[in-house]
Amino acid sequence: MDDRLRTGYPRSTFVIGGGRGMGAACVLRLASQGVRCAIGYVCDDSSARATAEKASRIGPEPILVKGDVARDAARMVDIANAELDGVDSLVVTAYPHIIGRALEVTEDEYRRAFDIHYWGTLEAVRAAAPSLSSARGAVVVVSSIGTFRYARYYGVLGPAKAAMESLVVYLAAELGPKGVRVNGVQPQLVVSEEEDAASEDRRTDDIAGYAEVLQTVVRRTPLRKLATPIDVANVCVGLLSSDFKYVTGQMLAVDGGYGLIS
Repeated sequence: MDDRLRTGYPRSTFVIGGGRGMGAACVLRLASQGVRCAIGYVCDDSSARATAEKASRIGPEPILVKGDVARDAARMVDIANAELDGVDSLVVTAYPHIIGRALEVTEDEYRRAFDIHYWGTLEAVRAAAPSLSSARGAVVVVSSIGTFRYARYYGVLGPAKAAMESLVVYLAAELGPKGVRVNGVQPQLVVSEEEDAASEDRRTDDIAGYAEVLQTVVRRTPLRKLATPIDVANVCVGLLSSDFKYVTGQMLAVDGGYGLIS
């Protein structure tokens, strides 16, 4: 019996941004289900290797694909496709560390964010489409509730991820007849106690009043806690599985109920 039918999970997944943080958590969660992954990353060799080593202890050994999804998405997918003997599913967690108010960031920063979140995602899905169609696979992108709720440090990423969310709708409609599902998740703030997974988040320490922001968000969140990378990864991996085989074109909030409070 085909492993995908037996387990409900894809045979292989390319996780773009899989070296650390939420992407790494997705790789480890997938490995625990017997899914072989390709880890896409832009520059942090040590984190990517560490994630691959951890994954290999609990499941199939991942491969590493180094490259910039903003400029090199098709080549990265081609490598993953060849090494995995087909990309059955795709997870996109990559994002640039660009903070600032919308009126203060530069045009180059806007272009960088849109190149990653919109153009990079589109090119990756376009390159993977034949393999995804053959596997009747799935795509999951990681967005943010910052696409529809204001955060003063999210003036670049919010608009860029909003464009990516719109792309989810169009890709789901166009790939649906080929059996491919496309969905996304919208986390709230994500924090972790682990050094490697938290390094991205602590770079926001230079934002004035960020600690106060964290405390305020926790108080306003019905579950009274912030998400961890594994909280987000569990939902991403679930959306790849056959349990969600009739769900496509959706953005699922992973925010502990924060969006419920006006």
